[in-house]
Amino acid sequence: FICQELDRVRVKGKAQAVTIYTPVGTEAEPLAPERQQRLATWQQLLAAYRAQEWDACTLLLRNLHAAEPGNILYSLYAGRVEALRVLPFQPDWDGATQFDTK
Repeated sequence: FICQELDRVRVKGKAQAVTIYTPVGTEAEPLAPERQQRLATWQQLLAAYRAQEWDACTLLLRNLHAAEPGNILYSLYAGRVEALRVLPFQPDWDGATQFDTK
């Protein structure tokens, strides 16, 4: 399978974050070049997000939204970026989503 990384999550009671993915295709049926480019852009976005580079995130998300306007994942991250943008830089932040309930 060809998978797209969605997020890193940390559940209540666990210190280690787990990366979660969604399948987007199979190696038997290669992805269209446009889809491959969006996946590469998504990986750039995740790297910028984890580095707290909010302006880069906004630009990359704008490009992704233009290609797939209804994508909920992009909207979710756009909201996260706007909420995190106002916070000071956190050197120990790993970008994982923390879940405090089971």
